Amino acid sequence: KLDSQDFPHIIYYRDSGDMRYARWDGSDWIITTIGENYAGAFNSLALDSQDFPHIAYYKALGSNWNAWYKYWDGSNWHNEVVNQPMGGGWYCRIALDSQEHPRIAYFDQNAYDLEYASPIIPVGIEDEMTTCTDNSSIVLTNYPNPFNPTTTISFSLTTEITENTELIIYNMKGQKVKSLVNEKLDAGAHHVLWDGKDDQNKPVSSGIYFYKMKSGNYTSTKKMILLK
Repeated sequence: KLDSQDFPHIIYYRDSGDMRYARWDGSDWIITTIGENYAGAFNSLALDSQDFPHIAYYKALGSNWNAWYKYWDGSNWHNEVVNQPMGGGWYCRIALDSQEHPRIAYFDQNAYDLEYASPIIPVGIEDEMTTCTDNSSIVLTNYPNPFNPTTTISFSLTTEITENTELIIYNMKGQKVKSLVNEKLDAGAHHVLWDGKDDQNKPVSSGIYFYKMKSGNYTSTKKMILLK
């Protein structure tokens, strides 16, 4: 695959069974071993808007083959199983949709059929989704986005809500990172700063995060990117 600078990114296996990811930085190849003793033979690569790699691949464990998904978030590799066991597999392919969620096609020898994996969306998070039956004019945004090290989340309540308003940060796995707001708010404009730290006041790593707001019958989830 070619990135935004037309530099090549490559995923491949060695005879030892190690899976490697290589990218050209303009002057030299940067090569990383991202899996050892995988005994795999088929993989596929996609790049997101930050030129971060997303990989679909097979991993053999004894006589069983598993389809896996791996991606780089800017600081760490993440690994998730797509389907297991499959008996064997060929021609794994990956593409990213408009929300940069992975869509994966692969062959399952057990079913002897071509399979398609739906986007992997963090548990409890609906990316860029909004539902509401009141306060319909609420606009939830953050600026800047991408950001480093801080971003301001802004919204305006058209009427006073009798319930608490919640504003929570989640990571890509749907795990809560930081609770920013959990209280009853007056009608009007509100601005909340997030400094890129979790509930333990520890800095979080680069990557994609979600901020989810609940206020009365209004629920909205938006995506933001922390770049370091």
